[in-house]
Amino acid sequence: EASYLITPANLQGWYFYNPNGTGLWNFPIGPGTPPAGLGSLRMEIPAADIMLFYRYGIYSGTKLNTFSTLSYSTYQDSASLGNVNQLPALAIMYDDDVTGGATESGTLFYEPYRTPGNTPVKGAWQTWNTRIGKWWATGTLAGVCSPATPCDWSYLISTYPNIGVSSTNPEFWFQVGSGFGIEPAWENGFIGNVDN
Repeated sequence: EASYLITPANLQGWYFYNPNGTGLWNFPIGPGTPPAGLGSLRMEIPAADIMLFYRYGIYSGTKLNTFSTLSYSTYQDSASLGNVNQLPALAIMYDDDVTGGATESGTLFYEPYRTPGNTPVKGAWQTWNTRIGKWWATGTLAGVCSPATPCDWSYLISTYPNIGVSSTNPEFWFQVGSGFGIEPAWENGFIGNVDN
C-alpha cells in the first residue's frame, strides 16, 4: 500500500478537469482537522449542470477484487447551498472483463448517500468505506446497477469476477456536479472538500 503527499506544487499525477470552466478548486489548510493531515482538496461549483473532476490514470487492468481498501473522506461546507446528501462521488472507469483484452465498459459511481445507513451532514468530516457501499453504473452494467437500484461492491465482484479498471481508459476520479440529468440535488451547487 503506497502513501504519498499531494501538494499544489506536486499533484502526483492527478489532474483537474473542468469542462464548464466555472468550477473552483484549491488546497487549503483545514477545514477543521482533515483526516490525512493539515490540508485537503476543496471543490466548488456554483449551480446545476456544472461539473468538476479531479482525476488520476492508475491501476490499468487491475481486478476490483484485489482492492483490500477503497475509502475516502468528505466535508460539505455549512455555507454550501447544495443538498446535504450530495457529496463528492468516487468514480472508476471499468471493464466488466479485464481478461478479454483492452476495452472500456463504462463508469462506476459511488455516492455516499445511496448506501443505507450513510447519513451525510454539513460541517463535519466523514469517511466512507466504498467496499461496503452501493455503486451505480453507466455502460454495460447500467441496466443492472442503476442510480435507483445501485449494486453492492460484493455483488459486482461476485457476479463479474473479472471486472476491473479499464485498460483503455484507466481513470479514477472525484466528481462534483452532474451532466447526466439525474441528479437534481446538485441544482444549488456545492462547496466542500475531499481528503484521505
